[in-house]
Amino acid sequence: MTIIYYLLKMVMFILYYLYPNTNALCSDGVNLFQRNGQWQDMDYEPTAGAIIFFDWDGDGIIDHTGIVEKCENSTVYTIEGNSGDACRQRSYPVGSSVIYGYGIPAY
Repeated sequence: MTIIYYLLKMVMFILYYLYPNTNALCSDGVNLFQRNGQWQDMDYEPTAGAIIFFDWDGDGIIDHTGIVEKCENSTVYTIEGNSGDACRQRSYPVGSSVIYGYGIPAY
């Protein structure tokens, strides 16, 4: 998991380098991707490297984010930091009610 943690840190560095006027709020990340035409909704089948945003309570407030590792058989596999106080691999069905949407970086 050390390499995954390193990659997560590198992605965050790249995002802040490309978009320096943002801060650490998940909602700022959503707004950034939406403004730049790099946003997809919860029903999108993402590719590796997409940034996934979550709304755990369905209240329209973005609660968490992660990186898409892959999408296979309508299942999204993610790497998420601060998941149970650790960096973990998780999975969700495409279109899950907890997925708010995806930011698609221009890597």
